[in-house]
Amino acid sequence: TTRKVQSKKKAVDFAILQFCIRPAERCFQTGAQFMVDLLKFWLSRLLVSFLFLARTPTSLAFSFSSTMSNGGISNSFGSVVTLKYTNGGSLDVLDQSVLPHEIAYLTCTEYMEVHDAIKSMKVRGAPAIGAAAAYGMALAAVELEKGGSKGGKDFVSSMEKVREKMDQARPTAVNLMYATARILDVLHFVLDRQAEASASLLRECVEDEAHRLFNEDIENNRRLGSNGVDLIHSHAIPARAEREKGSSETHANGNGVAEGEFRFIHHCNTGHLATAGHGTALGVIFSMQETGKKIFVNVDETRPRLQGAKLTCWELKQTGIPHSLNVDGASGLLMYRGQVDAVVFGADRVAANGDVANKIGTFNLAMAAKAHGVPVYACVPTSTVDVSLTSGRDIPIEERDASEVTEVGASGCIPPVGTPVFNPAFDITPAEYIDAIITEEGALRPPFLGALKEAKEKAVQREAERRKEALSQLEAKLKSRKTAA
Repeated sequence: TTRKVQSKKKAVDFAILQFCIRPAERCFQTGAQFMVDLLKFWLSRLLVSFLFLARTPTSLAFSFSSTMSNGGISNSFGSVVTLKYTNGGSLDVLDQSVLPHEIAYLTCTEYMEVHDAIKSMKVRGAPAIGAAAAYGMALAAVELEKGGSKGGKDFVSSMEKVREKMDQARPTAVNLMYATARILDVLHFVLDRQAEASASLLRECVEDEAHRLFNEDIENNRRLGSNGVDLIHSHAIPARAEREKGSSETHANGNGVAEGEFRFIHHCNTGHLATAGHGTALGVIFSMQETGKKIFVNVDETRPRLQGAKLTCWELKQTGIPHSLNVDGASGLLMYRGQVDAVVFGADRVAANGDVANKIGTFNLAMAAKAHGVPVYACVPTSTVDVSLTSGRDIPIEERDASEVTEVGASGCIPPVGTPVFNPAFDITPAEYIDAIITEEGALRPPFLGALKEAKEKAVQREAERRKEALSQLEAKLKSRKTAA
């Protein structure tokens, strides 16, 4: 069901007060009902007290804890999840286009609804797109089963067409293609062993693989975050000490950054909302927070869709991490003033040579960092690395609608009507501007060509071991079903 946090505080207060009073009126009933109502009464009193302390709906204390689950519950922070799949027919998608002012869900029961949610960026972030696409494939399998498919080759042929359509939703995000390919791999595995596999069995196998992919992303992001913390201690902190040698300037500043804090600048959104859980670049920051290190985050607003302002600031607020929002063009001044110790961002695709495709504005940020000697870290799972592409020039760059640039909310057109617009969703940061690529297999340093290939091979081997176990379980399931039949 769709859940919303109302933006008008009075309406929320009134509704909760009503909830508080009604049980109190019934507290003199007898027996078990009395105890139930009494419990409701005191719980609602606590909720009211919390509401008056919080005052604003988006400050409700969601505790970010990545929940690994075969049920597909991702990014669990309090009652908020970004993806929740119900076996046999629905996917609840947190609509990120209305955050931070409203928490609303889209309930998808058809794969094209997931396709459209990805395309319209209601779900975004490369790993989250991959997880959503996998669940979209699961919905397609449900549709085929309910539509009377008998399974077998016809079922798999239809799923291949679904994959082609799903892959078109966001062509730059390699995680999308990675996820849909894995779903097809499982279907072919089943078909090779049971040519007349039923639609029900094939649908069940697709759902299992989607859950598995989802859970693996959370595990990989946790490992990535830990590797990032190690790199910061071994590389970024010593680099800061070198820059500060001989400098008498204080690093306290108008953004509230205190002496001794480690200061990040982060582009776009790469946290719980952008992944199956924990995050990539923000995951490094969350992992750093867990060590007890004092940190501060400068947040690029990330034009034109403002993912940094809307989403990253929201996540940092919920986790209690000190931060400040800046326009994208202010990053150079922040570094000039010595207020940035490391640049972190994610990626939608990484070429074999280490060139990174990420949200537009990343290259400008990396150039400014290079000029000031500030380390630049791309934080990506190996599933984002595409070793089939020689360099960033081979990465397709999605161009989006001009209205994202020419209009802000309901204010109408900003430039003269008819002004030509160039609105690429991504840019390419050449490898020479990147100090390290942090993955779940380790923090990779230049030259990236060999390092990325080795990390990819390790990840493939790790995945092969997991897949071997999963496929062994699947084979046992197929045999048991065959015996039962």
